[in-house]
Amino acid sequence: MKIFPATKLRTTMTVAVASGLFVAGLTVPGAGAKEMTAQAQSNKAPYTPCYVDGHTFNKGTPVGSGPLKWKHSGTPYAGARYDRCTNTVTLYYGGYKAPAWYKVKWTLSPAGETHTYNDRAAGSRKKTLPAAHAKGQYTSYTVQVRACSGTLCTAWSPIVYLSYYP
Repeated sequence: MKIFPATKLRTTMTVAVASGLFVAGLTVPGAGAKEMTAQAQSNKAPYTPCYVDGHTFNKGTPVGSGPLKWKHSGTPYAGARYDRCTNTVTLYYGGYKAPAWYKVKWTLSPAGETHTYNDRAAGSRKKTLPAAHAKGQYTSYTVQVRACSGTLCTAWSPIVYLSYYP
């Protein structure tokens, strides 16, 4: 009978046991089948969130949430959200307690239409529009806002970009 040193015997047994567990794990019938079946059944349709929020490509300071809005020092904030579930685009703006009015400028692409309107109110505001879709391609909105009192206005907020595929 051959005598092995204790270290060699432990190493040999560890490798043998580990190999046996590895092979047993591969050969057990049905191992993991329930997990895979449950996952396949729960993924019948991919999850598509209702909301797509605008962004600024790291320009400005983020403000609030739901959706995130952005501002520069001395400007109102601006934000935008596309709601796929209600087929609307909402423009968010505000941050001033007492301007006489907000001047809002937004552009719809690829058509390149620019719209402006004046909102004669203070505080946090929003305007909801029916979403326009460019057939078979991404649709993009940009939005900027400034606060005005009389003939004096702040600088424009950062440009917020909102792009989605309908």
